[in-house]
Amino acid sequence: MTVNILIVDDHLDSRFSTQARVTKMFSDLDSSELIIKTAATIDELYAQIKEFSFHVILLDRDLGKDSEGKMIDGVEHIENILEL
Repeated sequence: MTVNILIVDDHLDSRFSTQARVTKMFSDLDSSELIIKTAATIDELYAQIKEFSFHVILLDRDLGKDSEGKMIDGVEHIENILEL
């Protein structure tokens, strides 16, 4: 069985460190059994979940600001994510 994980964080360093930790947590799996994708924005998140099916999504709460300067709260998108 392949495990598909999506890491969503607007900070590059956080995405990389989370990916390293997740890879270490699943070190008992063959590399072909673990697929980790990343997204830096809420738009990238939606594009990823429309294309792939994920077992786990690690979603940052603070995803920066939208084009109007409003803070993007990842928690506010959970319901939409679950629907997709």
